[in-house]
Amino acid sequence: MADATPATPSPKNDMQLIALAIIKLVGTDNPAINKRIDDAIAAIARGDGDTLTAAKQYADKIKSDLVNGAPQALDTLKELADSLTGDNSQLATLLTQVGDNAKATKANGDAIAALKATTDLGLADDQRNSLKAYVGVPTTPVN
Repeated sequence: MADATPATPSPKNDMQLIALAIIKLVGTDNPAINKRIDDAIAAIARGDGDTLTAAKQYADKIKSDLVNGAPQALDTLKELADSLTGDNSQLATLLTQVGDNAKATKANGDAIAALKATTDLGLADDQRNSLKAYVGVPTTPVN
């Protein structure tokens, strides 16, 4: 007679894990099922450990890439802060560049929103002419 016990469960979500835990808590009279439940729970624990290890390796790689992209003298936040606070012109330049980028990003967002509104409302004969007019490009070909 064939073994009537099911294969080792492979939980796919939290509900299956909860069901396994309840069965484990209540227990069964079948040692084969109990062993398979223990194996499934152990597999989940190993999977979580593997996931955490992979996440840590990924974070370490990102950190390494970030630090290795900086010059030796500026590879920590403290060194960067000391450099910026020690040189007011460098700090002013950085703040200006950040501010200019923020303004450009807002201006681009405003332009895109205005263009979309123009074309959505049917105020432009077609999107190409609307875009050309909005950015100041002539709508007739230039030879």
